[in-house]
Amino acid sequence: AFIKVNPEIVIGGINTRDYSFVSNPNASLVTKLVALGYKKLKNNLYFESQTPRFEAYIDLKRTKFENYTKATRNKVNNSKRKGLKLEKFDIDNISDISSILLKKDLNAYRTFHSIFSENDSIDFYVVKSDFEQLIKNSEKLYEEELDKNYLYNEIIHRSNKKSAINTKMNSDAKITIYKNEIKFATNLLKDNKDVIVAYAIVVRQDNRAVLIESNFDRSFPFNQNYFLFDALINKYKENKFEYLSIGPVSGDFKKDSPYYTLNRFKIGFNPSIYEFIGEFDLVINKYMYNYLLRSGRLAKEFNKKSIDEVNR
Repeated sequence: AFIKVNPEIVIGGINTRDYSFVSNPNASLVTKLVALGYKKLKNNLYFESQTPRFEAYIDLKRTKFENYTKATRNKVNNSKRKGLKLEKFDIDNISDISSILLKKDLNAYRTFHSIFSENDSIDFYVVKSDFEQLIKNSEKLYEEELDKNYLYNEIIHRSNKKSAINTKMNSDAKITIYKNEIKFATNLLKDNKDVIVAYAIVVRQDNRAVLIESNFDRSFPFNQNYFLFDALINKYKENKFEYLSIGPVSGDFKKDSPYYTLNRFKIGFNPSIYEFIGEFDLVINKYMYNYLLRSGRLAKEFNKKSIDEVNR
């Protein structure tokens, strides 16, 4: 009935400062494809098509930690003291992380891995949290903050300045955080020395690496998603890759967008956001194509992604 194409052609980008669109000469290809008989499908704002319209890329030659947003730098730094480590994962143990996989069909992961491992072009990484290391780090910070807190108490006795009181309150909050972390990790250490809290599947092609899928366990307050993305950026930069795709973003950058959190998270790593040309159908049998369209069978075949299926 038809041939569907979605060529990997960049027609523009998004300025992440004001979210304005910047086109390039490839945009004229849309008109040329339509003139050749291709039917241009509606531009998706979210993730309605099989492949994303907007994708975030890290230029590994130029990326620097200092270029992350302040909030992202803080969360990455916070994650690094939680005893987290990035490790290669053995696909034979896929059932061990079934609770955090985006797809529940474990054979789909095995098949995907088998296809790309034939030419050694796939990496499966996990992030583990070492509870013993977390306890050591938190105990050290706890003791240091107690000493500071004692001095802040002395300052408040001599001065009732608002700044001094705020400093003391911030110190109190840190002490509570470190105490809770020690308690949390100690309880978990009874059963496990470490636990997998995130994963990522990356496919390598020529000079770039593409993040195919990632997710993290939200029951652990370790900012492990920030640790994961920063670790992947550093890993592929060290291995002399030029680009890392950190996956799709939505074309809706407003705060009321259902994907605002996803966009803000990825933009925090200072990527370039590219817009691709999108989907086209080359209709061969107009009658059959219209029938499939009206009956809803096309929509069913090319099922829409739910918000939970989108790469985070």
